[in-house]
Amino acid sequence: MTRFAAILAGGQATRLEPVSRGQPKALARIRGKAFIDWQLERLERAGFNHIHLLLGHLAQRVVEHFSVKSQLKLRITYSIESEPLGTGGAVKNALAHLPEVFWVLNGDTFSTVNFQKMELICGGGNALAVAPDGRDAGVYLLRKSVFENFAVQKFAMQDVLDRIERENLLTRYPLQSGFLDIGTPERLAQAQILIQESGNTSSVLN
Repeated sequence: MTRFAAILAGGQATRLEPVSRGQPKALARIRGKAFIDWQLERLERAGFNHIHLLLGHLAQRVVEHFSVKSQLKLRITYSIESEPLGTGGAVKNALAHLPEVFWVLNGDTFSTVNFQKMELICGGGNALAVAPDGRDAGVYLLRKSVFENFAVQKFAMQDVLDRIERENLLTRYPLQSGFLDIGTPERLAQAQILIQESGNTSSVLN
């Protein structure tokens, strides 16, 4: 079985300055390793085969990062925005490279989601993982058709979720524990501490 994920990794990391030091958010360092590497290692352990990175700001640095030989066996491909399209628009921009049903993950979070269980519960797509505090956990199982119906090019993932929820096509999958988010310097520091204490992301997240 092929398990495919598109990762939103095109943000400008403005809230991470000066910690990001001009790097894209995906390359923020945690225990000497880029955040995106921790994320991809978890996805590979979860059975993912193909990762498509949705890039924008400083995209070439991310591409160069993965040009170095990696121990990961994942297939990694890219779509690069010529201008900011929003999180939903970034996915729509890459539709030609995506299968009919695919995962979308935020590039600045680790999630505790059990992907196989979420697939079984949520069926053929259009599902959202929800953290215990009610927040959107940045993990979506979606069908390509929900993006094809957007006439505009620039829109957010929230616009997609709002539309399919109005059509009663959205399933919410509750997480049993929290998730890591590196969207601000404070949360990046928290992730550094948690991973330092645990030694790996698996024990942090499960």
